Amino acid sequence: IYIKASIQNWSCQDVNKWVNKTCLDYGLPNPFPIDRFSMNGKAILMLTKQDFLNRSKECGDILYQDLIKLKKGF
Repeated sequence: IYIKASIQNWSCQDVNKWVNKTCLDYGLPNPFPIDRFSMNGKAILMLTKQDFLNRSKECGDILYQDLIKLKKGF
């Protein structure tokens, strides 16, 4: 799955791809309804860990940790 390197430049579609890919990579249930993560890269970078947990109790923590790793990697 191709996702732009710079998270702040991600489109809403890029965010959805990342959420789906991360859930698949970690064997997590998909955190649908996807509209909870219907935002661009700038918006997702503003979310706190609690925001992720509020959007998906099942995978919010792992999504947040993965985003932190991606931020450090770019």
